[in-house]
Amino acid sequence: EKYMAFTFIMQNIAANLGGMLTPFGNPQNLFIYSYYEMGMGEFFGVTLPLTIVSLVLVCAAVFMKKLPQCKADGENVAVHKSVWLYVILFALSLATVMRVLDYRICFVITLAAMLIINKKLLLQVDYALLGTFVAFFIFVGNISSLEAIRNAISSLVSGRELIMSVIFSQGISNVPCAALLAGFTENAYALLKGVNIGGLGT
Repeated sequence: EKYMAFTFIMQNIAANLGGMLTPFGNPQNLFIYSYYEMGMGEFFGVTLPLTIVSLVLVCAAVFMKKLPQCKADGENVAVHKSVWLYVILFALSLATVMRVLDYRICFVITLAAMLIINKKLLLQVDYALLGTFVAFFIFVGNISSLEAIRNAISSLVSGRELIMSVIFSQGISNVPCAALLAGFTENAYALLKGVNIGGLGT
């Protein structure tokens, strides 16, 4: 219990940092990867150095804390047979992200599989959050068409994409920030770095 807060915080930081590496690691990466039509090599060229530095910092923080060792209980955990189906669906999703498989095909296969093996899971999706993102994309598209607002945001962001995306991420969260600022800059690399760093919170 003494180390619970530290462990919880570091797990959250590590999860965010781990998600920054790949296009499918978090929603803002997937959006930027798709919006700017980046290649996999190009994407990893931006995220890999940032992830390595972050991994070193997380490990250093953990090692400096000198946490007590935990003993494994030695229990064997049975793998449910449906896990293999989820692995296949995950592989199809990766193929879609890598632009090998059309997203419509992946969607139909995944939806059909979930209806067959786990209909209840479809009810657990946070549809309100998805609706919020859709509404935000529409909102961004609308304000981007207003010349005065477009010019104001463009002048604010231009040349300062990294720092502005970190700051905006604190106010409106990193995914909406990526959607908002992408319409006002062509500097995908700085935006990608900024929303991932900003995703860690204050």
